[in-house]
Amino acid sequence: ENDFNRIFENIMFSTRVIITEKEDFVDFLDNLIDHGYKEMALGYLESALGVYPNDKQLRNLLRRLAKGNSFES
Repeated sequence: ENDFNRIFENIMFSTRVIITEKEDFVDFLDNLIDHGYKEMALGYLESALGVYPNDKQLRNLLRRLAKGNSFES
């Protein structure tokens, strides 16, 4: 089993996650997308872009999601 998936599931279902550094947040979103958690990544991206609408890294991740165009159910 993939380490990211195992760690992510343990963290998300047992505690509240607080990410304080932008680069860590972008890396987290990138990993969500890479590991198939596209709908969750989209939710985080929509919230973040509501606060930082012109952020290039966030917009690039949104474009990447849009290209994939398939979200988990």
